Amino acid sequence: KGQETSDKEYSLNDSAFAREALTKAQTSLLQAEAKSVESATNKMLAGVALIVTGAFSSRPSISLYEALDETIIPETADGLTGKMTTDGRELSVGNYAEGLTRETSQQALLAGQGIVANDAGFHYVRISEHQSSCPLCQPYQGKILIDDVWSNGRADGKHELLSVAKANGLFHWNCRHTKTIWYPGAYEPSPSQSYDPKKVAETYRLEQIQRNIERNIRRYKRVAETALTTQKQAAAKAKVAEWQ
Repeated sequence: KGQETSDKEYSLNDSAFAREALTKAQTSLLQAEAKSVESATNKMLAGVALIVTGAFSSRPSISLYEALDETIIPETADGLTGKMTTDGRELSVGNYAEGLTRETSQQALLAGQGIVANDAGFHYVRISEHQSSCPLCQPYQGKILIDDVWSNGRADGKHELLSVAKANGLFHWNCRHTKTIWYPGAYEPSPSQSYDPKKVAETYRLEQIQRNIERNIRRYKRVAETALTTQKQAAAKAKVAEWQ
């Protein structure tokens, strides 16, 4: 009976957190949708304003479609803005929604683990490892930490607190690392024999290049799909082929 009650408590706690996380995600998605509409409107009005104010008066033979291709299409090539970051970067609504989905799922997982581990009295966690870790997370790969973020762990004078690692960048936006429960005496973790920090750094660098290539392919595909003239469409398709 005691075990049944305990399981029920975990379920209620996890459900409450899941609902909170989902509500926050839904709110953020609605804000992103509103931002994308604002972005589309502003870009369209800016393009129309250039045409109306005679920006192309020196080129009387230019068509309306050509003028729109030169003013609006370049502005929408990177997608409609869904989020402005604190450092002034624009995230497209598609990329932001994808990242938000991953982030919400990740945070729900981390918190759910913390709830169960805390009730069981386990406060040590081991951080996962992967071969393309970013520089922020690389120092913590495979490391044992005390969870004082999602659990009530306390400093033991030997292991670093998870809150410190998190402040240094671990579990950042779109982070792929996870944590698993660890307790002293179960086993002593050691880095994988195939783990090489230099190789990890190089793999991460190459992965960033790959992602940039993928972004450019998507960028010019958007131009090809939205361009109004055959010339602009052809030029964009050539760019797609170049990046592919």
